[in-house]
Amino acid sequence: MDGYRIEYDRAAIRDLAGISEQRVRQAVSDAIDRLAREPRPDRCCKMQGRSNAWRIPVRTVGGPYRVIYTVDDAERRVVIMIVGHRRQVYR
Repeated sequence: MDGYRIEYDRAAIRDLAGISEQRVRQAVSDAIDRLAREPRPDRCCKMQGRSNAWRIPVRTVGGPYRVIYTVDDAERRVVIMIVGHRRQVYR
C-alpha cells in the first residue's frame, strides 16, 4: 500500500518559511514527512469545530509546535494547513 501525498496550503508554506531556527524547522518537516506513512498517528487529535481537521504536537528546542492538517482518504492525500508555535496556532 502506498503512502499519502503531502500538499501544503499557502498559509502553511508561509508558516514554515517563518521558522527561523533550523532545528525547529527540521523537526516540523520530519513530523510532516511521517504523516505520509501514517496520517493519523497515536498522538494526533481531531480538531473540534473543524470538519476533517487534525493536529499533531511537535516538541522542539524552540518550544511546542503544532501542525494542523486535513486527510483525504479517497485521494490519499494530507493537506498541511497551519504550522506554528502552540500559543499562536489556535488564535
